[in-house]
Amino acid sequence: SPVWKAAIENYDLIDMIGEGSYGEVCEGKCKVTGERVAIKYVKNIYENEYDCVKILREVQILRKLSAIP
Repeated sequence: SPVWKAAIENYDLIDMIGEGSYGEVCEGKCKVTGERVAIKYVKNIYENEYDCVKILREVQILRKLSAIP
């Protein structure tokens, strides 16, 4: 996918953190800033509307948490 390709171009993938029902989480490091991040690759995101809503909700929560110092 274009998003995953952009992640690979902009981040060094360091290690696989975990795998779950919806995808995989890798530890990454930004090539420009050196910031360490978690990158979640979600498989078949549009396959099921219910799962899509749950994944969107998770992303919204993670964005709010990342704003907290």
